[in-house]
Amino acid sequence: RAVDLTVAKLGRKAGRCRTLWTPLDGGDVPDFAALVRQVESRAGGALAPAGAERLAHNHGSDFDRIFQLAEGSPELLGEIGSSGVLRAEVIYAIRSEMAHRLADVVFRRTDLGTGGDPGEAALVECAGIVARECGWSAERTREELGEVRARFGHAPMGFRAPRRN
Repeated sequence: RAVDLTVAKLGRKAGRCRTLWTPLDGGDVPDFAALVRQVESRAGGALAPAGAERLAHNHGSDFDRIFQLAEGSPELLGEIGSSGVLRAEVIYAIRSEMAHRLADVVFRRTDLGTGGDPGEAALVECAGIVARECGWSAERTREELGEVRARFGHAPMGFRAPRRN
């Protein structure tokens, strides 16, 4: 309806909708269980079974792009905290999914924050990866972390509650 309204406001005629038969990137998955087995095989034991299933859910048949980023850098297949999100997924979000802010990575491009607060250590690690990829200054990194912490209800770093006498 939004597209139809936009096209009408522009005074144009919309073509026939193709989304019914146009697969999404990574959406060519006729057998999900087989896809999970492919991810497990590609991981070569580097992922827990739940991690393989999560990658299959989030990246579909494009899962191998995550492994390609980690070639030569096996530490990128490590999880950020206990979130299940791989370091390579953060890099993928920056390079391939137009994430420009820490909040983009935490809340929209990965599962890091979708299940709730992943914890301070995970946020700091993720911010470090994003900062390196984007070439952020220390000040920009602090600002980005502050915005994400605020969404989780964290007190600003360095904040101390006043003492009660």
